Amino acid sequence: MLCQFTFKNYKSYKKETTIEMQAENIDEFKETLIESERDNKKYLPISIIYGPNAGGKSNALDALICMISSISIPIIAVRTKVVFLKNINIVPYKFSKVDEPTEFEVYFRIQKNEYRYNISYHNGKIIYESLYVLKENSKKPTKVFIRDEDNIELGEELKKEKVNNNNNIDIPFLSFLGISYDIETINLALNFFLNTSLLDCDINEFESSFEKFIIDNPKIKNKFIELLNNMDIDIVDYRLEVLDNTQGKIRIFTKHIVNGKEYELNLIEESKGTRKLFALLPRIIVSLMNGNLTVIDEMDAKLHPRLIKYIINMYKDKSINSKGAQLIISSQDLTTMTKDMLRRDEILFASKNKDDSSELYSLYEIRDTNGDHIRTTAAYNKQYMEGRYGADPYLKRILNWEVE
Repeated sequence: MLCQFTFKNYKSYKKETTIEMQAENIDEFKETLIESERDNKKYLPISIIYGPNAGGKSNALDALICMISSISIPIIAVRTKVVFLKNINIVPYKFSKVDEPTEFEVYFRIQKNEYRYNISYHNGKIIYESLYVLKENSKKPTKVFIRDEDNIELGEELKKEKVNNNNNIDIPFLSFLGISYDIETINLALNFFLNTSLLDCDINEFESSFEKFIIDNPKIKNKFIELLNNMDIDIVDYRLEVLDNTQGKIRIFTKHIVNGKEYELNLIEESKGTRKLFALLPRIIVSLMNGNLTVIDEMDAKLHPRLIKYIINMYKDKSINSKGAQLIISSQDLTTMTKDMLRRDEILFASKNKDDSSELYSLYEIRDTNGDHIRTTAAYNKQYMEGRYGADPYLKRILNWEVE
């Protein structure tokens, strides 16, 4: 479970920025919150980032995706013997003469342990990395390791395992430990990174994504067909045709029944929205089944608002989301920005400052002219479109635009 993610000097974000998943002490949708088994603290199941084009929505998610991928990709590459051609690209804020590192920090909970992981890059090189764990019944975090440019300092658990601490590896030390050793504390920490599902909906990875989550699991297939039917998608079944056993390439065919007769379509003949659901829903199902984090950029692209609401409500329904899964997305679908769908702390805004840097803040943080929080009786989406929340969607200026 993600508690908090903080980053600095990444793409359009210059200053320290935080995606906060610990719930504020407010009354909206208390029954939907995730309660930690460690200390009963409450966490959000949903976080949605809104904002104009080029405001920083995708960059905020990309910071989280970048940090998680930097840990998981080296491990997956070794375990699957697949060479990843795409390198992790650490892009600092460009509009500053100050040469600073890019920093990531994440707090997350696995079982009753809370982890704090930090990693910093400068000119593509790791200059700092650390992992601390606050174990059950402990009041003080325990050092697992600290790495800087010159050396790696091991905590007691890693010393007992006689871990190699030569600072001559060019991947995160956490990844190196996962590849080279079988250590319980490390394995638990890596569960967070390896089980987080990441999807950029601007990238056409539907069939490869679908195969990863569906091909070997009939239980997921049955739930997937059930969800499609609940969304009024009239697909009764599908089949997979393996094109290349060595590359794992497949072709997907969907089955329909029309006037009592069965018909089959190649997935590429389906609508873009249906094809997107084939990439999206398996991840959602796995996330809800296992209680994992899913991060999706532009989830609303090519999907009807009703389907977006359906997915959001699954995460907010304790009878479905019984294991504490979380969903973080970016969106421009304002039909979800309402008091009937989301808490004020689940609504985030990304906007640009005068120096072209982005900032991120929640609706709960915004104060009105009297210094009070935005009330739950407010029409959030209407006030947003009026530019009252700072993340100006430009519509008002477009409507008032005149040619002289």
